[in-house]
Amino acid sequence: MKKSLIAVAVAAALPAAAFAQSNVTLYGIGDINLEFRNDAANGGTDSSIGMSSGGQSGSRWGVKGAEDLGGGLQAIFQFESAIGADDGTGNDQFTRQSRVGLKGGFGELRFGRQYTPIFWSSIGYDFTGFGLQNNHVAIAGSAVRWSNSVEYRNNFGPIRVILGYSFDEANANDNDNMGLGVNYDGGNWGVGFGYHDESTAASDETIIHVGGKMALGSLSLGLNYGQSDLGQAGGAGDRTDIDLSVALKVGAAGNIFLNVLNKEVDGGNDQMDIGLSYTHNLSKRTNWYATYGMDRIDNAEDPSVFQLGIRHKF
Repeated sequence: MKKSLIAVAVAAALPAAAFAQSNVTLYGIGDINLEFRNDAANGGTDSSIGMSSGGQSGSRWGVKGAEDLGGGLQAIFQFESAIGADDGTGNDQFTRQSRVGLKGGFGELRFGRQYTPIFWSSIGYDFTGFGLQNNHVAIAGSAVRWSNSVEYRNNFGPIRVILGYSFDEANANDNDNMGLGVNYDGGNWGVGFGYHDESTAASDETIIHVGGKMALGSLSLGLNYGQSDLGQAGGAGDRTDIDLSVALKVGAAGNIFLNVLNKEVDGGNDQMDIGLSYTHNLSKRTNWYATYGMDRIDNAEDPSVFQLGIRHKF
């Protein structure tokens, strides 16, 4: 009954003809936690206790769907918005994803705001999915999403290829971006490669990524390596990331995650981030988690955070 009411509500909010022709799915994640933080911004001495959103996964809601155009061709779309589950706020815009495209025997063409190819080339080798307190969101500082982008993706057996290009609509020094992501899935093991060229008014940053994973029974090991080249004299600001991810299944419902990320920045402070987490499934869609993260930063205070939370997917 509840799903029927949700479907009616979505149908009322969307154009009637489009809803009738498309298979529309309403989905989302609600993630909220109690947070205990040692705030390095205040000299590393102040502590705070509060509530925050998105400890394991960013809280969100979205709609996605497809229309059959005949001949094996489909029109596809996805619009996704962030939510502050702790206070009910949101950006009221689909800044997480906003895309439409075509899907067929040729693969997929997607247009709009979407994840970058290097994000897809690397996320499978971080078993937290770039969540929890692994303190790692992007490889060597690369962008997670691009606006005004076109993406082509296709699978060739166990190999997935993603090509992306983002237009600089402001025409600021021709700051277009481009990227490539390639992944090979061998079942219990896999490897990936990513290329990311991100132009700004100050520099033209090139990032290379390689990653891999291996499952050994209940234990899984993953590794991401990223090298950023800003193209500046002496390599100033260039960055190297090495991220080790470990996952261990505990019984039928539990998982332990350990992430160690080492960041080396030419001319800047090096940093090591450590994250240790436990998740426990209550159902296929609901789990609770405990996650601890600590940063070790050269010539700076070492902030830390602990979160105890619950996540529900719908």
